Amino acid sequence: MRQPIILDSIPEGDENRESILSNKLFKKRRPAQVATILVELHRVVAGSFLILCVPQKCGDTACEFFERVTFQDIVFVTNLGCSSFTMLVFILLYIFEIKREILLLQHLEYDKYAYMDNISVRTAMNVLYPKQVANILFINERYKHVGYVSMCAFIFNTLFSAYTIFTDYLDATSIVTFFTAVIFIALKMNNVYNLVHTEQHVFLSPYLKEYRQYNVVDREARIE
Repeated sequence: MRQPIILDSIPEGDENRESILSNKLFKKRRPAQVATILVELHRVVAGSFLILCVPQKCGDTACEFFERVTFQDIVFVTNLGCSSFTMLVFILLYIFEIKREILLLQHLEYDKYAYMDNISVRTAMNVLYPKQVANILFINERYKHVGYVSMCAFIFNTLFSAYTIFTDYLDATSIVTFFTAVIFIALKMNNVYNLVHTEQHVFLSPYLKEYRQYNVVDREARIE
């Protein structure tokens, strides 16, 4: 089997070297990644607590916040608990997502000239210490597990919230607000699905406009 291309094998001055090493720029995008996370967290709050964020009707007018929050309604209380659980799962998802991204940035990098299949990346990781490889795989698996749980929680919470909201919705504003919040989270869940529905040694980054796979070992992380 052909081995993945190692950056050291490309001589200085080669026209391809600049392109290959351009992946180093990814590591300078952390401020942009932080901004992306903050925006997504705002959307997650709105998408999790739909029963609090979507306008509803109380009598003939729109509900005030404290009018909406009533612990005497068993359906509302149950829905609020479901929303809280969904929010907690999303927080765990982001924690593992960030830990995973940092770990991958520390040990791997993107090389469009190297093979990106599961076996080739596993072979390339042989230059890392076994403990480092095990740590990467552990965090990646935990991220996958939380990712699947978050997708299930999102679907159930959305359906439950839709029942609660549209039993007594305000007007078209409720419909627009509801579907806007749901679509934003659905796009995130689609992104998560594409990241977790991969083979064991396929590591895609969630913070780039185009999916980029970490498929070779960072020169600084290699065993001397």
